[in-house]
Order: sequence, then structure tokens, then C-alpha cells
Amino acid sequence: MKLTKAQSNQLNDMVTQTRITRGKNAGVRKDALVDINHFDMRSFNKLISEKLVAPSEYNGNEWYATEKGYTFWLQTKSAK
Repeated sequence: MKLTKAQSNQLNDMVTQTRITRGKNAGVRKDALVDINHFDMRSFNKLISEKLVAPSEYNGNEWYATEKGYTFWLQTKSAK
């Protein structure tokens, strides 16, 4: 799967804000969500369709990075 620069930046924002990215708990979901109203939905829709992000269980306007999203982010980050 290939993401555009905008999609990569959006995924990076989602992962760093909603997942622990370092240490022994890396990949664990934080108790934080991201309001996506400021994102360009034309590019964000691919993240949704690929199931890299998911809506909050309680508020449809707030989202988090899924396990798949974290794994993909980690692979692309280590490839650089």
C-alpha cells in the first residue's frame, strides 16, 4: 500500500497522538483521541478504507490509529 505525503502526515499525527510509540508499551493505545475536522477528508478517506484509523466507540468525530495503522506506520518509519 502506498500513501501520499498528506496521508502519511495524517497517519503520523494519528499514531503519535493515540498510540505509545516508545518503550516496552510501544503500540498500546493511549487514552487520547483526535478530532479530524481539520483534516482534508479526500486524503483521510484512504486511511479509513484501509482500516488504518477507526472512529471512537463513543464519539464519531474523534478517531484513533488502529493496530494495523500503528504497524504500517512503524514499517514506513523504519524503512526511511
